[in-house]
Amino acid sequence: MVAESGDPIGFDARQWLNRWLRGPVPALGGRLPVEFLHTPDGVVQITRILASMQTGAYQ
Repeated sequence: MVAESGDPIGFDARQWLNRWLRGPVPALGGRLPVEFLHTPDGVVQITRILASMQTGAYQ
């Protein structure tokens, strides 16, 4: 995902993901993505949001 989105040099994907998982996301009604990782349906929802971000369709 990082390589497809631009220059990955200097980008810490682990740090970015950790920050994103613990911050409010509008597509989740302001809730934290980490709250959704405890159920299979929640994981699917987070996966879809990340895929949307990758394609630029994220709101």
